[in-house]
Amino acid sequence: MINQMRVFCLDYGVPLRLGAGLFKLDLPHALNDEENDLPPTMRPLLSDLNTDLSS
Repeated sequence: MINQMRVFCLDYGVPLRLGAGLFKLDLPHALNDEENDLPPTMRPLLSDLNTDLSS
């Protein structure tokens, strides 16, 4: 799931570091960064996936 989420972010020019721990640290910052190219529709999807990953 992490790799799929990482690819979603890369599709919009948002690179996230390799490794589960680093990914989990980086994703919230990417989601909250309004200046990156993640579209508004992708942010809640990635947030929901991140919640599923954490549970």
